[in-house]
Amino acid sequence: MRLEHLSKTDPGNPTPAVDDLSMDVFDGEIITLLGPSGCGKSTTLRMVAGLEMPDSGSIYFGEKPVVISEEGFRLPPDKRELGMVFQSYAIWPHMTVEENVAFPLKSKKMQKAEISDRVEKILDLVGLPGMQKRRGRCSAVGSNNVLPWLAPSLPNPEPCCLMSHSATSTPSYASRYGSRSSSSRGDSTSPFCSSRTTR
Repeated sequence: MRLEHLSKTDPGNPTPAVDDLSMDVFDGEIITLLGPSGCGKSTTLRMVAGLEMPDSGSIYFGEKPVVISEEGFRLPPDKRELGMVFQSYAIWPHMTVEENVAFPLKSKKMQKAEISDRVEKILDLVGLPGMQKRRGRCSAVGSNNVLPWLAPSLPNPEPCCLMSHSATSTPSYASRYGSRSSSSRGDSTSPFCSSRTTR
């Protein structure tokens, strides 16, 4: 993933939230954006995800252009094949663990048998085997921190972005998922970018 000269100023605020940011995140690499509240960490990830448009600059996933501000080009969020984990747990409380994790696969029109198989494998991968039928909010101690990672990462997205305001949502899950999923699939992992607020 490549960011080139990204800038973004929020309406009514003279100070840019993001000012001429350029960076590269390579396959298998985990990058964390650290800084105080309001310094542009989440704004950067939201621009990568397509939830906000930069005032200037470009974003590429590999060689594929995602945003080229100067040309007015912007790939819609649903076409970016990107996993996004927000600050809140974002678990559907009325769904089971299996339904939460399978949600993006159903949107891709995958077959039920393949969805069930992939959900079972990913739950085993992160240490939550046999929990498919439990409610998302009543699964296990600490699993609410894990579940939001699974749905965005299950379809093998290109980048995966995490917004975190505390240590509980943790880079350790990112490194554990990345290394174990890479070895299980036999390929390189997607670039991973997270943001955490420093105090």
